[in-house]
Amino acid sequence: MARALGDGEHLARAALASARPGGFMASANAVDHELLALFEEAAAGLGEVDSLLRARLLGQLAVELVYTSQDERRDALSREAIAIARRLSDPLGLAQVLILRLIAFNNPFTLTERLDFSAELAVQAEALGSSELAWHASFHRAGALLESGDVSAAERALAELERLAGELRQPFYSWFARTGRTMLAVMRGAPDGEVQVFETFDLGTAGGQPDAAQAFGAQMFNVRHNQGRLAELVDALHANVEAQPHVPAWRAALAMACTETDQLAEARSQLDGCRASGFGHPLNWSWTSYMVCLTAVIDELGDRDAAAALYGALDSVSKQQDVLAVVRTRRAWAAMLLDRNAPGDAIRARDLIAAGRAEAEQLGMARELVRFERLEAKLAALAAS
Repeated sequence: MARALGDGEHLARAALASARPGGFMASANAVDHELLALFEEAAAGLGEVDSLLRARLLGQLAVELVYTSQDERRDALSREAIAIARRLSDPLGLAQVLILRLIAFNNPFTLTERLDFSAELAVQAEALGSSELAWHASFHRAGALLESGDVSAAERALAELERLAGELRQPFYSWFARTGRTMLAVMRGAPDGEVQVFETFDLGTAGGQPDAAQAFGAQMFNVRHNQGRLAELVDALHANVEAQPHVPAWRAALAMACTETDQLAEARSQLDGCRASGFGHPLNWSWTSYMVCLTAVIDELGDRDAAAALYGALDSVSKQQDVLAVVRTRRAWAAMLLDRNAPGDAIRARDLIAAGRAEAEQLGMARELVRFERLEAKLAALAAS
């Protein structure tokens, strides 16, 4: 009807009504090109005049581009949306486009910005008395604080997120809050972590959340990785690689699963698939997972050319997830010492192997136990020589 009337404002409102509640992309399962075309058409129809409607439309367009390779355009669109809202001095409008920016550019390189914007959003939410805006502030702040290493502050933000979700009583908010709590349990190796993953999936499915399966797959990958049971996920990962080519992280995860299960030829094949694209991945929510998995694969395969190609991308990220885990840190440190084999290295490696193996046994990290056994054999060989 808006097209027939040549009414740009109503077309823009209709386009925004097609977006997912909460400002998130329509779905991580596919890039919605039809929706993108609608947003492009609506943006063109509004012209260049500042308005809150235009700011929201540009911000939402940036969100829908999250799983495309248009990083620079996505950045420019979301920054323009914020600039328009600031020029209009509209507190509610600014809060809305801050949320869209936080969604559109969630990656390690924007950590400082996300800490600043989530804090600004929290102030706006309090001033406006909006529980919904406060939920978004807590959601993005919890993730950013966890990335920054401030676990205690992240837990406080997560608790506030859960409180607000209970107040809002909407499936969207409840599922995302539960997903955050489950993620933290999995990262800590909680005994009931796997149970929480299934319960969270059930909650998301019951609430009709389009990303419930994606979140479930990502969390189960971490659970099975720690248990040394990634072989159970290889077929599912193959299916994801085929069905979701816009998420290169699935191929990297498949390659990692293959190295973890000694399917090294298949791991090299999947790594070559990543290499063919120049190890490219949009700067979005799954960029870190992609790089973490690839780093582990390249290390396991000893692929120096791939390591050199990937190093530049990782150089600006201070630490990667794999070496944050104490067990894996000790194992990697011991392996380095045995490779160097300088005076005193073998003794230090022996202590690291003993401590790491004890923790791996306690946590049920079966694959790490295999790796510690290999290090013990290497240590014995060095002693015999």
